[in-house]
Parts: sequence; structure tokens; C-alpha cells
Amino acid sequence: MPEPLKGRIGFDPPAYLHEQIFTLKEAAGVLGVPFDTLSYWLRTLRLLGFPLNGKSRNRRLMSGHAVYTAAVIATLQRVGITCGPQILVAAHGTTHPNNKPRLPFLMEKGHIAEGSAAIIEVDLSAIWIEIEPKLASLIEEDKSV
Repeated sequence: MPEPLKGRIGFDPPAYLHEQIFTLKEAAGVLGVPFDTLSYWLRTLRLLGFPLNGKSRNRRLMSGHAVYTAAVIATLQRVGITCGPQILVAAHGTTHPNNKPRLPFLMEKGHIAEGSAAIIEVDLSAIWIEIEPKLASLIEEDKSV
């Protein structure tokens, strides 16, 4: 394990973290963004070589980690950042260090460059803490149906 990660407290990954089981409609509801906005982000990232969703029986699905990545983007949008291709790729990079999906560590901040002038700090662990119970409740709803 790389040296900077030692001594950090991580989150236990839920079973659904890498399973593509959330519809885009469910994910948009968790994120509080319009379906079309989420669809635009996913389409743009896919075209740039960073796919976050897959298809099953003509339904576009996302994993828990993909929803977490989209939540980072939604957080940036909520504070007034225009989420064009550069920001989408930078947000993807904060949730995929070394191009591998990873949950944040407790109190972990991500830094996203906006153009050449500004760096935006994002509280990655707070984002995961906010969306994880919502994702878990969708799983529970599916079990009860």
C-alpha cells in the first residue's frame, strides 16, 4: 500500500459498491439533480474515456461508486461551478486515484483544478456520508418489494 495511505481510517465498502444496480432515475433522485443533467455528465465522461454506467436490458445502471463520483460533480455544481469536460474528468480523478475506484478516507478532501487559476476543495468523506444511507435505503426498498 502506498505510504500516504497509512494510518488513515476508511469506510467499510458496501456490497453494492461496484455492482451496477442503481438506475439513472434512482441516482438522480439521490443526487438531487435532474435526470438530463446526470445523463449529460455520464455521456460526456463516457466520450472522454471514463464510463461510469453500463446497460442491462436497455436500462442504464450505475454502481454505488459511480453514484459517489456523480455526487462529487453534483456538489461542485451546487456551489456554482460549471461542470464542463475538464471539471468532470477532474472529479472522476478524485474518486479514482491511480485510475481505480476508491472510497474516501474519513476527513479526506479532494482538490479539483478549475482552469489554471482556481483549486476547489471538496470534502469527499462528507459526500459519501451523505449519499451512502440513501443508496442503502434503495437496496432495502428493493428487498422489500
